[in-house]
Amino acid sequence: MVNAAPAPETHTDETPHGLLARHGAAMARHAKAVVIIGALLAVGSYLVAALGVGGQSLFDRLELGEPVVAGEALEGRELLRENDPTGSSVQALWEDVDPQSPEFQAGAAAANADLAAIPGVTEVLDPTTIGPAAVSTTGDSALVTVVLDPALPEAELDQAHQAVEERLEQLPLDVAGSTVQVTSLEQIVETITKQVESDLKKGEGLSLPMTLLVMVLIFGGFAAAGVPLAGAIASIAPRASFIRSWSFACSSCESSRVRSVSR
Repeated sequence: MVNAAPAPETHTDETPHGLLARHGAAMARHAKAVVIIGALLAVGSYLVAALGVGGQSLFDRLELGEPVVAGEALEGRELLRENDPTGSSVQALWEDVDPQSPEFQAGAAAANADLAAIPGVTEVLDPTTIGPAAVSTTGDSALVTVVLDPALPEAELDQAHQAVEERLEQLPLDVAGSTVQVTSLEQIVETITKQVESDLKKGEGLSLPMTLLVMVLIFGGFAAAGVPLAGAIASIAPRASFIRSWSFACSSCESSRVRSVSR
């Protein structure tokens, strides 16, 4: 009886084919290095985007804008804005005062003179300049409106805003026992932006622990649940850093466009 020769052994090619397969194999061979590099990139992106290391943070770069839709309404609004001779303004509600008293008249005149002397201020409206129109119906409050020059550069406009707000906050010193509330569109925007930042941080702080708890219940352990959660957290920081970098690029493009138009 003749025994048949054994069949030759066949070797399967375990070399991965394709870009994604080779990429996955390389990451598996250098798993520790991949984890360390990824962690360093995530931490670095977080420091740059959230804490503003090396410059402004992402939230410092945020500006509140309104949604607009191209059309006749937008064109009409732009025409009105271009032909509006007045600039931005700062308002102060001066409360617990008697606009008819000599003390108020003297204090308002002094404040009016100080405000008018600030560079960039074009007009100061209060009971001493426009009369009862700036007085409340109850007669115990007055409205002070400071109008700024619309042609001021942004840096000078910010300085004028700050100087006007500081002087308006000192109005109670001109009339004893009075109080004041200062506001402007810029203050409202800043308040809304800070509230959005606070809400986002609070929401992320509450949602991440709850997500971890749910994933632990689903996967049956912290190790299995922590992998996708860690990946999600690590992916947030690079995206935030990219958005921050993109904001600088957009600002540079806008500045270049403005210089080209001015020429």
